[in-house]
Amino acid sequence: MRRKALGRDFGLSVRMLVVGTILASLYAVLLFLAFALAWSDRSDLRAWLVPLFVIVVLWVHYRSADSLALAAIHASEVGPEEEPELYSIVQKLSALADIPAPRLALSPVDAPNAFAAGTSPQRARIVVTDGLRARLDPGELEAVLGHELSHIVHRDVFVVTAASLFPTAGAYLGRWRFGASDYRGRKRDAREWIFWPVIMVLAIVLFVFGKLLTFAISRYREYAADRGSVLLTGAPEQLMSALQKVTGEMALIPRRDLRAMAGLNALFIIPAAVSRWEVAMDHPPLRKRLARLEEMARELGKAA
Repeated sequence: MRRKALGRDFGLSVRMLVVGTILASLYAVLLFLAFALAWSDRSDLRAWLVPLFVIVVLWVHYRSADSLALAAIHASEVGPEEEPELYSIVQKLSALADIPAPRLALSPVDAPNAFAAGTSPQRARIVVTDGLRARLDPGELEAVLGHELSHIVHRDVFVVTAASLFPTAGAYLGRWRFGASDYRGRKRDAREWIFWPVIMVLAIVLFVFGKLLTFAISRYREYAADRGSVLLTGAPEQLMSALQKVTGEMALIPRRDLRAMAGLNALFIIPAAVSRWEVAMDHPPLRKRLARLEEMARELGKAA
């Protein structure tokens, strides 16, 4: 395997197209449900606030997703003058990837991890925790930064963000009715007794489907980013070492701290919480990632 320029991953691009099409359909159904809720209570103008509320929540969540992610682990942006070594690595890798260098943000948390945030290359940021920097050597750190930069090149953060919004919106719809007509004391007619159970079932099904969709695209994008890191650095053994080291160190972090970080699982290079079932994982099992990296190392003629 020769090192080549990092471009869009074809397999990931196809999956993103499929997921994007499914998401567009799901959001269309979601809006239909929201307006159906309003139409069923059209005598009450407050009911029309439901679809408007869902749309506003989705838009605000989408626009502020990167800022919320940084705030969740108390990360703040740093400039080249503050972190010249980190910026030197990122600028070198960005030149190899032929993209503008993203901004960097540092988090003071001890859990060793990193992620890429931002729904477009212009808003892209790579976040690194103090715990990661303290535990990795320069080669391993470069491999991790190459992994996160690959997410930016592939533009997969946008799809993961869009997919993660759907369960949130579905949950709002599913819960809304509990505070609606029954609370106001208005009796339901026969149509509502049929209509609302159907709405609730659809909301639950779409919520679960949205979660599974997020997990599926998230797992594949990690494989693609691992491959991208190898193409940029030519050092699969460094990424293998980093993944094993971070996994081992994350197991030593107090569970309370890991629970506080679990909301960013889909973004992290190593998840803060792992499901028992692979179908519900947002990252591939470590053994599978290492097996793929080992194969790349053999193709490059390197010992893994």
